[in-house]
Amino acid sequence: MIDIRTLQPQEVAKAQAFYKTQNYLTSIQANDIVLVAEKGDRFVGIVRLCPEENFLVLRGMFVDLPYYQRKGIGKQMLQSLASLFGAQEVYCLPYDHLQDFYGVIGFKKINAADAPTVMRDRLQKYSKRFDGLILMKRTAVG
Repeated sequence: MIDIRTLQPQEVAKAQAFYKTQNYLTSIQANDIVLVAEKGDRFVGIVRLCPEENFLVLRGMFVDLPYYQRKGIGKQMLQSLASLFGAQEVYCLPYDHLQDFYGVIGFKKINAADAPTVMRDRLQKYSKRFDGLILMKRTAVG
């Protein structure tokens, strides 16, 4: 059984170690909300919700390869995370082929011109290293 829960402060090093196994080197910040998918005492998935300016950014979504992928764990994490969005706008920079995946919780592809400067700049920077990234937004609810 997989449990989805909020990361506790004393577990940040363990979460960073999981990110490192996924070749994701961006550090968890103190004000990030981090959800983990856990089987026993092992992290098998992770995702962060990061406050920036007057919006949130969904970042660092990973499910451990290969066994735990394509089993609905990512979708469970997304649905759990969506309950934390509140009335804020949320952005993410997924690969184009993941549009439907993020669309399940209300994200829609947008033009870079319609995004805050920090998100446009991040898309431009990341697109130099990763092919096929798009910008998506979940409009504020409430």
